Amino acid sequence: VSAGIEVTPETLQPLVYIPEREGSLQVEMLVTPARFGLLGVRTGPSMRALFELLNSQRPVIVLLNLGLDSVPVWHYAVAIGYDRAKGKIYLRSGTDRRVSFSFRRFEKTWSRSGYWAMVVVSPGEVPVAVEPTDFLKAASSLERLHRYAEARRAYQAATQLWPDNALVWAGAGNVAYALSDFDPAESAYRRALALEPGNVLVMNNLALALAQRGCAVQARAVIDCALGR
Repeated sequence: VSAGIEVTPETLQPLVYIPEREGSLQVEMLVTPARFGLLGVRTGPSMRALFELLNSQRPVIVLLNLGLDSVPVWHYAVAIGYDRAKGKIYLRSGTDRRVSFSFRRFEKTWSRSGYWAMVVVSPGEVPVAVEPTDFLKAASSLERLHRYAEARRAYQAATQLWPDNALVWAGAGNVAYALSDFDPAESAYRRALALEPGNVLVMNNLALALAQRGCAVQARAVIDCALGR
């Protein structure tokens, strides 16, 4: 609901639950939002990052080990708030809408998962406390499901936040190309190459976009440059 789409637990269970493991793997948790046109983004592995997200009114899915390292009891919960003065963090856990953990207990159980956490956002949003690589992985999940319109919104938002990241522009070019919007695809690929000259994959994609625009001579020149001719 926080990402703008209401999905019931009954709908989600067959998508994320693995009977053989009696639970859900992190990869399923991250990829499943893309089936609904949303982004599942891994967040920064620290209490500071968690607090930043909660301050931005963003609920955070966390993976806890309520057992021991040798006898783990894995459990997903949703962090919904915290009280710094009381040293408490508040979670939605299973059927309990509000459970409190002390900061110390929470961090201890969370650290056993390597501080694994994620947020779910709409494609036009980039949450705080995330790395470009993790955001791009989430956007690529939309691409793999051929949800190109949503992926395009994600990459466009990313170009605003990380304009100096060549991979962001390459991704923007790829979804524009997939949507047969070849002018923006060409522009995005050229931005990527300006940041990372000599990237052969991007040069190949630029040549394809130019060919689709009927610019055969320019396309050949790009290919020759990629091949070192």
